Amino acid sequence: MTTKGHLFPTSNSLRVKLQKLYAYLFDGFSFDVELFDYTAYWDRLSQENVPPPSQFKLDLIKSIVDQGSSVLDIGCGDGILLDYLSKTKGIEAHGIDVGSKAIELTKAKGIHVDEADISQPEFQVTETYDFIVISEVMEHLPKPEELITKLKGKFRKCLIVTIPNTGFITDRLRLLLGRFPKQWALNPSEHLRFWTVTDFVFWCKQLGFKVDKYYGLHDEYYDTKAKLWKYYPKLMSRFVLYKVTES
Repeated sequence: MTTKGHLFPTSNSLRVKLQKLYAYLFDGFSFDVELFDYTAYWDRLSQENVPPPSQFKLDLIKSIVDQGSSVLDIGCGDGILLDYLSKTKGIEAHGIDVGSKAIELTKAKGIHVDEADISQPEFQVTETYDFIVISEVMEHLPKPEELITKLKGKFRKCLIVTIPNTGFITDRLRLLLGRFPKQWALNPSEHLRFWTVTDFVFWCKQLGFKVDKYYGLHDEYYDTKAKLWKYYPKLMSRFVLYKVTES
């Protein structure tokens, strides 16, 4: 139920949103003292009621991927995207992940998945695919340049990348107030690299790639009837999806 003439749901809901926004802008954030462990992360997620990726994100990727095409999802997690594309677009699905729990969850969906550490120098993609997806993975890598360079000549149509947008308005405000943006869940060591939309477009160009198009991704917490995240992704979207081709 919404209040007529307002962008946000109800006064109570708005109050909660503003309280969370205030906390994000001004507070520090406690975190697990132990360094981030990916396997433990998926063990924890599999035991908690964690919401799946937004339907908007799944449908946006579905609209890009062709019917019956081959898709490699690097860092496929629990395989929910590949499972959705298999059911809706009849794709030939392939996944890569490093976590044993994530691989177990993906295999349980009947999806072919290989175990590999994409951050290691010896990692290579040996086959060629119509589409390669790297969704919320690049920010976790110390040298994402090495990974994306290895993908040259390995996709026929495009590379689909989603990453956090450090140019998001609340991140800009947090920097203005003297604090670095928080883009992690359990531990600051989760995210090692950061991009704004402008930075990512330039970064791709430097590496011999081209961003053909980018999209703001729907975020339920920040959603409004105005859909500013959709029309002004550089400033109003926490996460952005990029369609990338070789220059």
